[in-house]
Amino acid sequence: MQESQTQVSPAPAPTPTPQPQPKKHPLRSFLISVLIIAVFAAVGSWLIQNEEMIRDELEGRVYAPSEEVSKLVQSLDLTQDGMRIMKASLPQLQESDNFNANCPAVDAETSVLGCYYDRKLYIYAVNNSDLEGVKESTLAHEFLHAVWDRYEDQEIANELDYVYAQNQDELSEHMKHYSEETRIDELHSIIGTQLPDEKLSDKLLAHYAKYFNNRAKIVQFYQNYDTKIKEAEAYSRDLREQIDLDTEEVNRLIANYEKAVSSLNADINTFNSRAYNGYYHNSAEFTRDRDALVSRQTQIENDYDYIQEKIDSTNELIEEYNKSVNYSSGLYQSLNSQITAPSEALEE
Repeated sequence: MQESQTQVSPAPAPTPTPQPQPKKHPLRSFLISVLIIAVFAAVGSWLIQNEEMIRDELEGRVYAPSEEVSKLVQSLDLTQDGMRIMKASLPQLQESDNFNANCPAVDAETSVLGCYYDRKLYIYAVNNSDLEGVKESTLAHEFLHAVWDRYEDQEIANELDYVYAQNQDELSEHMKHYSEETRIDELHSIIGTQLPDEKLSDKLLAHYAKYFNNRAKIVQFYQNYDTKIKEAEAYSRDLREQIDLDTEEVNRLIANYEKAVSSLNADINTFNSRAYNGYYHNSAEFTRDRDALVSRQTQIENDYDYIQEKIDSTNELIEEYNKSVNYSSGLYQSLNSQITAPSEALEE
């Protein structure tokens, strides 16, 4: 018998089982799209709202101040926001030629110590040790122009107007050089650097605190050099008043002296004529009148000595006054970038 063999046929290939397809959710796709748009909108809105800050950050990164400017900036003790604006304003300390090219004088009577122009700060390099604080104060003043340029605010403007109204006697002299167009901008810098805390409103104190960690220090910089100038002016003024009084007294004493001399000379002539013509009948009358004339002559001589002393003391005051005026003039010349340095003295 033939052995039967069982043939095993290959199993048919399995049919793939269909996978379930996820259902599309139109609402979910819409929400994702809205979220993406909202994110871009938020980012765009933030960029617009913080355009100045971003610009300042970028501009400030390339700024490399000189050693002296760096010290001046550090002395102001600025906040983070303040430092960002300061760096972006690229402050420069310049000698007269470069400074005058960047900051022309407003008028012949005004000394320009600094300016803010085209988003840049320029400070005149005042070289006078008696004017300590002037460069720091000027830098702070111009820095506040940069702040106002970025964040002009009507509410703060109203506060500045209010404070100015309360302090016109102190500030009006500063403000007379500025136009109505720049008035609030200048008030913002002047009030922020010159008036102590007790003269500012709470809103202004909060405003300036955004940029200065210690505004009292800023005010002190201004007072340091302003006091020096005012003291020099007051000293000259007091000397001049005393000189005028002394001169008036000397003129009065001289007039009285001349009258006394003229009267004495006339009486001496009369006495001599009487003595020559036998007017006196006894020595007692002669001696009496003679002694009276001698006494008057002695008094006139004393008056003369006093007048000479008064003239000498007045001349000393005049000499001191001239020195004081020269000193005050020197202070003002130090603040005037338009003055050319003198040439060397000539040999005598």
